[in-house]
Amino acid sequence: VSADQYFNEAERLLRAVDDVYELAKLLCRRGTVELLRSHRQEAERYLRVAEAIGRDLDIQDNSELGQAIDALANAFGT
Repeated sequence: VSADQYFNEAERLLRAVDDVYELAKLLCRRGTVELLRSHRQEAERYLRVAEAIGRDLDIQDNSELGQAIDALANAFGT
């Protein structure tokens, strides 16, 4: 089973239970993997979705999700 299959299944399950906080953290991890694969556009897409979820949830920068978003954004050099 590939990492993509695990990510897809995890995303499906998190959406099914409407756990957007954990979904956003998963998308940050997936974005990191895409960057490691040199798939910058895909990684950016995951970052943007995670950021939007973070805004919707009004997360704090020092939260686990806030830190995950910052780490992924910093990996881009932004």
